[in-house]
Amino acid sequence: MGGNHLSAIPQRALAIFDTLKKLEVQENRIEIITEGDFEGLRNLDSLILAHNKLKQIPANVFSHLKQLNSLELEGNSITYVDKDAFFGLEGKVEINSPKYFHR
Repeated sequence: MGGNHLSAIPQRALAIFDTLKKLEVQENRIEIITEGDFEGLRNLDSLILAHNKLKQIPANVFSHLKQLNSLELEGNSITYVDKDAFFGLEGKVEINSPKYFHR
């Protein structure tokens, strides 16, 4: 789904892909991600949100992604990461992120 000029995560469309392992939504126009955006993707191992227009990472946004091992956020304009943004992640997650995270 990369490079498709998406401005938001298509929640309802993604919820049916409970066996999906990798989601690539890089190079879009996504400005906001919310807590329910990735609900239902319980087997997701890799999430690529690179090169969008994200400015903040809210609390619990990745809480449903129990299998997540890789998260790519580079190329965004992130200035705020909530202290509970990664709450609920059970394993070690490799984060390819902006150079500076402000909490």
